[in-house]
Amino acid sequence: MTELLLAPQQGSITHFFVTTLPLLGLLVYFLYEAWDRPNALIYQLGDDYTDDQMNEANAEIGSMIRLFDILVVFLVFHFLWTLFAIYVHVFIPKRRHLVGKYLSDGEEVIGDVLYDKNSRTCTTFQDYGYAVYPHPTKQTLIRKRVRVYQPYTREKITILRLPNKPLSGQAKIDIEIDLSAASKDRDNRNKQLAAFAVLWFFFTLMGAGYVVHQMGKLDGSVEDYSMSMKLFLVFVGLNIPVAYFSNLSRFLIARNWMTNRGAMIDGSDDARELAPGCLMAVESFDGSNVVPYSMMNEEEMSYQGSITSHELDPKMMEGAPMKKVWVTL
Repeated sequence: MTELLLAPQQGSITHFFVTTLPLLGLLVYFLYEAWDRPNALIYQLGDDYTDDQMNEANAEIGSMIRLFDILVVFLVFHFLWTLFAIYVHVFIPKRRHLVGKYLSDGEEVIGDVLYDKNSRTCTTFQDYGYAVYPHPTKQTLIRKRVRVYQPYTREKITILRLPNKPLSGQAKIDIEIDLSAASKDRDNRNKQLAAFAVLWFFFTLMGAGYVVHQMGKLDGSVEDYSMSMKLFLVFVGLNIPVAYFSNLSRFLIARNWMTNRGAMIDGSDDARELAPGCLMAVESFDGSNVVPYSMMNEEEMSYQGSITSHELDPKMMEGAPMKKVWVTL
């Protein structure tokens, strides 16, 4: 799953502005083309034009960018900047509130986080792993995929779980690292980015409107003014609702992934089983073949047993005794 950022990546507003200058230059050039289009030869021909004049005008038109294509470019960028503006204004605060609920309302439980070193692929550069912790009311373990900020396996750490959501477990330290990105400086930069996105929103909107206005000055032999006006009105009317619900859908998917996705597994070995090579090597506390652990749940039940040390060859562990007993404390 694609990682959802708590806030835009580190970088100054000046750097962000400079990176958009090429786009600004391109759109300004398109506006100049729209402004100068009524001066094209095809629109200056009188009733007594010659064949040479018509051929020259057609050759000029063939080398020009159609105003309809310029309109589409403005509308596409208008939609993208609308998406970004709503993302900064709506999505980031919603996700920050969700992450903050873990620290304010979360229930603590002891569990493990198994790091999946193969989680980084060509499509994602984020680290993922699996949280394993006891179910609050059943004698079973929960295993779910989580975003991790510490690229190694951790055992007997604090897992935060939202009330009445047993599948919502997240490592407390990862939640704290995630939320620490929401600093005061980051908030100020987000406000600047939001204002910058709003400026682009109005610039692309007015640019698209100006292109349609210029098309209205031309005859319909080359540019379809009626079609362009309909496209402009429909696009502008649906732009904000579509962008808002796109961001809302993204947030709902992210929230569902964090709070409702996971699996209940009876066996401790099955809960900790990953594909070969997925576990990062960690040092056993006592240097033995097994690492003792004990998980507590709300019913004061302890699941006792042992798990294989991740630094050892699995073949060495064949036949190792495993003891799993539920005891009341």
